Amino acid sequence: GRIRSTFEDVAFIDDKGTLATVGFKGIELWNPRTQLIENNGSFRRQGYYKTGWTNDGKRLVVAASDVVEVWSVNTGKRIEGRAVGRHVQKILVSPDNERFVVLWGANELPLVVGLYGLVDCRLIAKVEGGMLVGFAPDGKTFLVAGTPFAVYDSESGAQLHKFSLEGRIAPD
Repeated sequence: GRIRSTFEDVAFIDDKGTLATVGFKGIELWNPRTQLIENNGSFRRQGYYKTGWTNDGKRLVVAASDVVEVWSVNTGKRIEGRAVGRHVQKILVSPDNERFVVLWGANELPLVVGLYGLVDCRLIAKVEGGMLVGFAPDGKTFLVAGTPFAVYDSESGAQLHKFSLEGRIAPD
């Protein structure tokens, strides 16, 4: 079957094959057997453009303009939200589903990385100068790549290591 919609992100969210799409129409849950939208419309808020999924598919972090929100995929309800910097470039949820980072900025350099608690959207740390960001596999630390590179503790936001590399690194 065909899904006739334009969306920014897509993920399977359960072992039944339910497909979640995120786009201008909001967040939609699709039943793969019936090919119909199953959610009750709670997700119908327009203009999402960046997303981050938890590893278990139960929560979704979305950005619209300068606001990030955490949603429960199962209930279709917004859990929490907060204002962040303008022009969100990336959202990444930690592998342990405890925190998320938001990379924002546009023409102004350096870009900024914010580290937030997933349950309450509490700002844990803010780091300037990042162009790329990633979590360690266990979610305990995260790397902000820029000039220089730095590794941070995911619980406190404290900088653990700082180092420079020869050459220039830029995102594709």
